[in-house]
Amino acid sequence: MSEIETSSPQANPKSKFHRLKGNPRRLLVEILILGSLYAIYTFARNANEASASKAFENAKLIIRWEEFFSIYREQPIHDFFLNHEWVLIASNYFYGSLHFIATIFALVWVFVKDPKRYSLVRNTIVISTLIALLGFIFFPLMPPRLLPESYGYIDSLAKFPTFWSFNQEEFATISNQYAAMPSVHIIWASWVVFALFPYLKNWFIKALVIMYPITTFFVIIVTSNHYFLDAVAAIIILLIAYLASRKITSLTTRSAIDKTASLAVIKAS
Repeated sequence: MSEIETSSPQANPKSKFHRLKGNPRRLLVEILILGSLYAIYTFARNANEASASKAFENAKLIIRWEEFFSIYREQPIHDFFLNHEWVLIASNYFYGSLHFIATIFALVWVFVKDPKRYSLVRNTIVISTLIALLGFIFFPLMPPRLLPESYGYIDSLAKFPTFWSFNQEEFATISNQYAAMPSVHIIWASWVVFALFPYLKNWFIKALVIMYPITTFFVIIVTSNHYFLDAVAAIIILLIAYLASRKITSLTTRSAIDKTASLAVIKAS
């Protein structure tokens, strides 16, 4: 038995795959939609030139909020793992790779396995990502790794091995390093659980999928890329996006049903 199955026990994955191959137009449309949206998101995110002073002021505001709620614990966690380089190195590679791999896998899986649910799943990640973009534009935030040395953080992406670093010239000139609130890593990782969990049957696979956003949370903190509140905002935004996606999906489904009924009436008359 497959470790990940559709909700229907009679579903035939092979037949769904052949159905996908037989409908290349829909696949092409999805690729164009998602590709265009991601290009717009990337351009808008990186073209937003926030000042370092504003980003620093917002960082101090976030720290004050976390101190008020007694959750400002990022620095001791980061400091503890500085003595365990392998954790920082593994976290760097995790941070720079699974973010895209897991998200694309989940999108493709639901598209192939459950076309009826796909619109809800796709709309949720699209809406949440676009809301996150508004956060980057209107609330530029200096991540812990860029704070003055007196705060006790280092840039693990720059100090330890990784696929890339924001300090590399080719990335520094095109990336917005103050796009930290909310954490898109947390949005996407939590969305992966939402996308895949209904199809999971094996308890071990369930545990692995649930551990993905938990591990992502650990990684963004230990590498000093985000604050706790970035993750909290990410979960709130994902919930808002899900509710909005449900409404949109409901309206579009109802519209399609009404259109089909109207065509049936026209043909019958």
